[in-house]
Amino acid sequence: MTTDADLLVDSYLSWLKRGVAVQEMSDSVTELTTPFIDRHNDHLQIYAERRAPNHFVLTDDGYIWSELKASGVELRGSRREELIRSLLVGHGIRLEGRELLTESATADLGRKIHSLVQAMLSLDDLFMVAQPSPGARFCTT
Repeated sequence: MTTDADLLVDSYLSWLKRGVAVQEMSDSVTELTTPFIDRHNDHLQIYAERRAPNHFVLTDDGYIWSELKASGVELRGSRREELIRSLLVGHGIRLEGRELLTESATADLGRKIHSLVQAMLSLDDLFMVAQPSPGARFCTT
């Protein structure tokens, strides 16, 4: 007999599995397109690079940082930098250059992928604090 709890879990995991697409980019890099969407209704993508048999580096390839900059979000300033740092640390993610990334052993891949997606979604929400800058162009239609 299936309980409602089982039904909820099975339904969610089924939706998640159906919504994931994978593409091998090279011998060591795989692109994972998730069912989670950003504010543009684009599916979030993660890149996983196998560095050793039991070691992966997961990254957004700079997507979120570039989108925030393009939206006119000022990413400098002590309060903003502290907010970004807090969001990333809370998810166990670091910023290297423009890339959000984390490293994972094979046994932790699911949790680390989820943490990176959560960090991407959290940072993507920073566009709400964007103020128009002289060089930024916004669509009005």
